[in-house]
Amino acid sequence: AQSLPVRIERYYSDARKQIGPALELLSETDVLDKATWARTKPNVAQIRLYRGARLASAVDRAPKTLPSSAQPVAELSRLRTLRHPKAPEAELVADFYRRRWGRGLYRPSTKELARARQLIDDFGPTKAVALVPLLADRLKNKWPDAKTFMAVDRYVSEVSDEYERDRQRDTRRRKERLREHKRQRQLDQKQANRRHFQATWQAEWDQLPANDQQAIRTELLDNNPSLSKMPSVLQLKCLEELARRTDGEA
Repeated sequence: AQSLPVRIERYYSDARKQIGPALELLSETDVLDKATWARTKPNVAQIRLYRGARLASAVDRAPKTLPSSAQPVAELSRLRTLRHPKAPEAELVADFYRRRWGRGLYRPSTKELARARQLIDDFGPTKAVALVPLLADRLKNKWPDAKTFMAVDRYVSEVSDEYERDRQRDTRRRKERLREHKRQRQLDQKQANRRHFQATWQAEWDQLPANDQQAIRTELLDNNPSLSKMPSVLQLKCLEELARRTDGEA
């Protein structure tokens, strides 16, 4: 992929879809005898090309000495261009045709490149890339007779608005999940602190003389008689009072 004007694909099947039609054409015209696919390591595809009749005859006619190292500037420029990644606008157009028609190789027209560049200028590269599959699906569902990338103009505004609404909704949901996570984390911390407090001061309470324990209970019940109906709450209040008095003495 670093030596050809093709896009690096994540999946093996997508790589075959992209370059497969071109290899078939080369085989049909006898430039290649055949092309086979192999995997050299996980997720890395290798294409093995076998010279066809046309290339074999060309090799037979080729001079036995190597050409001069002074290649024409135009040829070197063309080679450098092929080695460079596709321009962003060309990637947009190619991705559209892959998603709309399943075509892996396509030569975009000047107008299509200009329109794709305008999308990037209007929406930024990230959003423009995100809009292409949405536009391809919209054309497929609402205007199936549309054949070219230029047809996206009809739905750009509509799809862009929907994309922004979805993005804002997703942002709100994400923020709400973060808030809920924070609330739950604070609640968990509060409960952990309470368990630690109860474990620590229950040990202190158990060592307290019975008369002192009863004195604290009586004082709390005098101030709040309803605690007599809530034994667990009363016990917690006793521990809190013991902690307060101990800290005060310290």
